[in-house]
Amino acid sequence: MKHRDVEAFIQCEGKVLPEYDVKIEDERTVSCFIPSEVGMKFEVHIREKGGINSFSVQVTIDGRHMGSSVCHRGRTASRWGVRTSDRNMRHPYQFSPLTVTDDDECLGHVESHAKIGEIELKAHRITGDTKTTKYNTTVYETVGSVHEKTKKSGVHCVSLGDAVPCSPDSRCRTTRLYPAEGTYVNFLFRYRPLEVLQAQAIAPLPPAQERPDNDQGPSQAGPSNRERHQRERGSERKRKRTTHDQDEDVKPPIDIDDEENLETLEEQLKKIQAKIQKVKRERRSPEFEGAAAKLRIIHAEQEVIDLTED
Repeated sequence: MKHRDVEAFIQCEGKVLPEYDVKIEDERTVSCFIPSEVGMKFEVHIREKGGINSFSVQVTIDGRHMGSSVCHRGRTASRWGVRTSDRNMRHPYQFSPLTVTDDDECLGHVESHAKIGEIELKAHRITGDTKTTKYNTTVYETVGSVHEKTKKSGVHCVSLGDAVPCSPDSRCRTTRLYPAEGTYVNFLFRYRPLEVLQAQAIAPLPPAQERPDNDQGPSQAGPSNRERHQRERGSERKRKRTTHDQDEDVKPPIDIDDEENLETLEEQLKKIQAKIQKVKRERRSPEFEGAAAKLRIIHAEQEVIDLTED
């Protein structure tokens, strides 16, 4: 996410987690949803892009303080865990399943559980000067069990993984540039299982899987043997017609399936031609000419009578 001149993101196994439903909630706060997975370790990053300000960044996870880092102007700061008792060991942040119980003793912690599922990065502008301080052991609280009435079922929480060796580091003290300013920018990441985000229409659903070739529906079924045979015969006839030379006077092709059809057509043609010849002979006969002449006379008389009446 980006807001003002600062950018923040969550990274897991070298990849930046996708951000869904990014919203600017107020002048200083921007929020989004990210997918979480049990056992997945992650780290938070914040980057100053303006080259002007330096920040002290407080990391709050599930409503609990989880360390601070300094981000100098034009630089990127990251944090992937916290030191507890040994300055040479660090416990990584990791997503874990949330334990839900019906024990009424947990009802007293409902307010503290309100921010379960949130990773918050608050950046305050500081002067460029920092002072090294003595390292002190810090105790970080865990979420523990939550009552079922908190309606947190199906979500995750963040726990601390097994300690990992790291280079020794010292703590430093910073000075606010504008003490009355408060938080310069606040990044709020709400993490949920991907299935929950998809069910709530926050994250897109995965693309539908293609059907295997042997599980095609009726509309996708291949041609039958008969259809393939007819296509092959049509293609063969087409190839035969196209093999003639382009300059040759080619007669229009007759689409005949076999010799029996050809003989039938020839017989029908002979009968039609015989009928035509018979009609022509009848028209040339004396009886036909006499009848035609009689019709012409009657037609002429009718025309004379019609004209007289007008």
